[in-house]
Amino acid sequence: MRSSPSRRCFSSPGGFLRPQRSVTAILFTDIVDSTVRAAELGDHEWRKLQSEHHARVRRELRRFDGREANTAGDGFLAAFDRPASAIRCAEAIRESLKELGLEIRAGVHAGEVDGSGRDLGGLGVHVGARVAAAAGPGEVLVSGTVRELVVGSGFQFEDRGERELKGVPGRWRVYALTGLPPGPAFRTGRWIPELKYRTAGLIVGGLVLLLLALAAVRFDWIGGRGSTSPETASTSVIATMPFTVRGADDVAYLGEGMVNLLGTKLDGAGDLRSVDSRALIGAINRSGDGELDPERAAQMAGSFGAGLFVLGEIVEAGDRLRIDASLYRTDTARSVAEASAEGAAEDVFAMVDEIAAGILGNMDGDPRARVERIAAVTTSSLPALKAYLNGERAFRAGEYATATEAFQQAVEEDSLFALAYYRLAAAAEYSTLRGDLAVSATEKALEYSDRLPSRDRTFLE
Repeated sequence: MRSSPSRRCFSSPGGFLRPQRSVTAILFTDIVDSTVRAAELGDHEWRKLQSEHHARVRRELRRFDGREANTAGDGFLAAFDRPASAIRCAEAIRESLKELGLEIRAGVHAGEVDGSGRDLGGLGVHVGARVAAAAGPGEVLVSGTVRELVVGSGFQFEDRGERELKGVPGRWRVYALTGLPPGPAFRTGRWIPELKYRTAGLIVGGLVLLLLALAAVRFDWIGGRGSTSPETASTSVIATMPFTVRGADDVAYLGEGMVNLLGTKLDGAGDLRSVDSRALIGAINRSGDGELDPERAAQMAGSFGAGLFVLGEIVEAGDRLRIDASLYRTDTARSVAEASAEGAAEDVFAMVDEIAAGILGNMDGDPRARVERIAAVTTSSLPALKAYLNGERAFRAGEYATATEAFQQAVEEDSLFALAYYRLAAAAEYSTLRGDLAVSATEKALEYSDRLPSRDRTFLE
């Protein structure tokens, strides 16, 4: 289930996708007794509750790397590369909606589907729909196919027997989810199997490392528009967009690199929080947008709930760089502050600090409190940064062995690079080949947790 073809087929609901058949995991969810609740609440209150339901479902889909394929009334259809992710997502949705007083029924199946994006079909989709329809209130049902695929992973099921699924040939055995695998887990952009820690007792509180950002941001990527409009986005959230680079190929890495570098510097400065760089770059890549103009960047920032965003340009001249950055308000797409820095290529970290200080100094609030956050939370080693960025690109592409090697190189270049240790643990564990490396990298990330961005540090502590 890790093959890249299915990912290319279902990269995003709104992107350019090639129709094809692919094996994927399908999740259906539906609100129980939605008509009754709507009658009890009235149209206005029901629409508010329905909107919150949609936001929470989409949040969990993002957390577990699901792709929303369709929404009809109160139901969702989503596709996943891995059945384990679909199961975990269903459970997370169920638990989240309990807080709203809502019950859902959910069904998970895995098989071949036709089409892509919002146009999924085939027997696999029909089976998934019928499995969901067979679920009771508050129940997550999976097909026998799914249960067989996750055997040995620690999921617990109760046999619900064989069923005739309407419109589907034959009889199908279904199982109700009764428990998730025990033990600590590591979260990245995709769900990562439980770490097999023999030394778990060393990790205080039973370490749970989550991929951050997406759970904190209301991101609903459908055709370039999000669930949060630019007018309602928070000015406490900032998105650093990729910078335009004018120069040789050996400085091209700084285009995406500024999303990581500057975004990390700004995160936690006073009440400011940065949109997660990995989520942002992934969304931009899926959108197919090239160089972003302020209007398009405002739409992208707004989809992440960011009321502020940064656009910039890096120009190379000889062995020197000039970095120009502009801070924009998302609701107007107009620049409200500018910052520039110039220096030798090897001084890029000091230049980023200068840019961050210039931006923060022109924002509302106590600039000194914000600028104090511009400590070296990433790395001061250029080779380490390049290796780290290579690792992130490989991880997004699903090339986990390559990502592991790149993150290893990053920590070899800078032995205090906490963020690289953090991501190394994810890549090593997700490759399923280097559990020992995942453990040691996690412990290093804990050791240097004061050097992590605040969001990552929160989940370590």
